[in-house]
Amino acid sequence: MATHAGVNKHFRYDPFTLSERQVISRFAEHFYVTRNLDPVKVGNSIYRAFLMRPAETFSVVLNVEREFIVLFADYETFEARTLSAYDRVAEEFHDARIDNSIRFLVSADRNIETSIRHYLSQDPEYPIIVPFHYDDFRHSRNDFIIQRIRSNYVVRDIFGYQSPLRHEYFYFGRDNLINHVIDLHKSGQNSSLFGLRKSGKTSTIYAITRRAKVFGHKSITIDCQDPSVHARGYAELLSHIINEIRVSLGLKSKKVELTGEAFEISDQFKASMDSLLSEARSDILLIFDEIECISPNTASSPHWNEGYDTLYFWQILRSYFQNTRKYKLTFCFVGTNPTLFESPRIDGADNPVYLFAPKTFITPLSESDVFDMIKKLGFFMGMDFSSSILSKICGEYGGHPFFTRQLCSKIHHELGAGRPQQVGRKELESAVSKNRHPMKSYISDILLSLQRFYPLEFDMLSYLSQGKVENFEGLSTEYPELLEHLIGYGFIKKEGSSYELSFSSISDAFKGDNNPNVFNEQDASIEISKGRNRIERSIRQYLFYETNRMSREEWQELCQLSFPRTWEKNKTLTPRAVFSQGGSPLYFIDLLKTLQYLGNFATDAFGEGDIAGAMHVVNRHRVDAHATAIAEVDFTEWQAEMNVLDSVFEAPV
Repeated sequence: MATHAGVNKHFRYDPFTLSERQVISRFAEHFYVTRNLDPVKVGNSIYRAFLMRPAETFSVVLNVEREFIVLFADYETFEARTLSAYDRVAEEFHDARIDNSIRFLVSADRNIETSIRHYLSQDPEYPIIVPFHYDDFRHSRNDFIIQRIRSNYVVRDIFGYQSPLRHEYFYFGRDNLINHVIDLHKSGQNSSLFGLRKSGKTSTIYAITRRAKVFGHKSITIDCQDPSVHARGYAELLSHIINEIRVSLGLKSKKVELTGEAFEISDQFKASMDSLLSEARSDILLIFDEIECISPNTASSPHWNEGYDTLYFWQILRSYFQNTRKYKLTFCFVGTNPTLFESPRIDGADNPVYLFAPKTFITPLSESDVFDMIKKLGFFMGMDFSSSILSKICGEYGGHPFFTRQLCSKIHHELGAGRPQQVGRKELESAVSKNRHPMKSYISDILLSLQRFYPLEFDMLSYLSQGKVENFEGLSTEYPELLEHLIGYGFIKKEGSSYELSFSSISDAFKGDNNPNVFNEQDASIEISKGRNRIERSIRQYLFYETNRMSREEWQELCQLSFPRTWEKNKTLTPRAVFSQGGSPLYFIDLLKTLQYLGNFATDAFGEGDIAGAMHVVNRHRVDAHATAIAEVDFTEWQAEMNVLDSVFEAPV
């Protein structure tokens, strides 16, 4: 049923000032004003607000149907706490009712537009704020509201945001996916989500957490990529999980340390978790993010690859899950690949998490969701897209939201100033051309991860890119689950009775075609040689600073364990001599052993396993090891890992 402009008959004007009533009347020319809200107090300031829904014409233009919050700030100077009032109001309503991506502010600050633009430039993920001054509503023109909305394009490039989306404002599609996880949790079942890098896994976890909170469910995320997780043994990690849940839920502090034999640790865990759930008086959804980091063959710490940690950890959790209790602990496993849950056995023993959760892939967006995302974000950047242009953009990356947004960001920069503007074929083609090389880098990084941890899946993609259909079909017949993975990732699609890559950028990543920087073997050799020398100097300098503060005893122990042969030859070596930039006796691999002895060299972005792996790759691709030609895929791998090392071992200032 169409929404018509006006005011709900039950709307109360009396809480508002005369000037605010005039504002409401002007909004009511284009929106349906639904209800007034109770005043919100933040500090010593009081804010009044109401809800409104766009009438039919505005709904089409804005590409939204839900209600907006309009906030009055009758203060002559804008303060950031004004925005806290929005959050207080939004918390009262279900996500399905309020559209939090657009917020209207009516202020007495005559510089409100400048203030808001400055604030938003500092926080690129904050919702769109459309600022007005009270006097604006005395304007005689009827289109001043829509023009003010569209003027927001100058604030920021919304398409270009690259970090995981912590808020719902710019998160599109996948509602069914989120509801599926919540529904399984409500019925006491586990869930899983798998997708490649940049597929939106972390953004989806944030969305699940938000949705769970709306329905009154408690959820906690364990980031397995964090050394505080994967560096722990199974007993320590179980203890850590209990303690983290207690802290997250604000329960009474009760430090838990599980010790003893495996059977004792299992009993202690069950007792501690029973006590926790009773105190919480609630079911709990435990989300394991980056599950590969504690899985066999892909783990970031070696004890999860060998020994009993993996087996005992999952046996204890499965046993607890299967016992009937008043309150339940359910799991959502998030990662790249579901191999852990597809393997019947682990090191000869029954796999306790075999088929423990239904497999769900974070697939690309549907065409309608892509259109919705582009039109809505484009509107606030003064960009108009025809249906034919939208279809071409959607087809360019097969509905992959991150890649699609990056392309639209390039189109935004192609258009320049003077908005609104219609996006034409010329701007699209230029943006696609300029976006090709960055996309090749992104996808090459994804492919390198597959090549490292899931080589058969990498081979299947490689065969398709080369047109080696028989090779591809041979692997897909022998390993149908791998074909399921690649389709789930959105990298392969079925056309008729055959399969093909979902978009051209995947095949571009396997070859040098359409790459403005054509691969040159000689240049690659020179870059490898220079890059290795540069990173060696940085690592030596890092190690010198770390070891120069050691006592004599600590230094001797490090030398004996990290480079024993060199130390035996000369036991008078000092840190300055060992890590000298000119005459160091150590090889590159010795530097890695020294780093691993010292430990604690992980960063927020990269774990110790990632850094050690990068050093192995750089060492393997040293120029003196290449008796044969350097392949472009090897050089691309080397570049990706060098970027890791460069970001970690910046020389101290």
